[in-house]
Amino acid sequence: MHNIRWVKFGLYRRSFYEGHSLRQVDMFLDLIRQKKFHIVIDRTFPLSEARAAHRYLEGRDHFGKIVLTP
Repeated sequence: MHNIRWVKFGLYRRSFYEGHSLRQVDMFLDLIRQKKFHIVIDRTFPLSEARAAHRYLEGRDHFGKIVLTP
């Protein structure tokens, strides 16, 4: 765990178009292709329960993503 580095990027930011950010995106996509990056889904809510999902997020007891389904 000593060599783990968190990288944050966003497509909406101007700096995304600079070379440094594009390299970070390439590294991130490579990790996904190599199956070394896993998305953790904590809980799934139907869209009709979006309010409950939001309350769950506000509780800060989650670990991972909260997914809304149709």
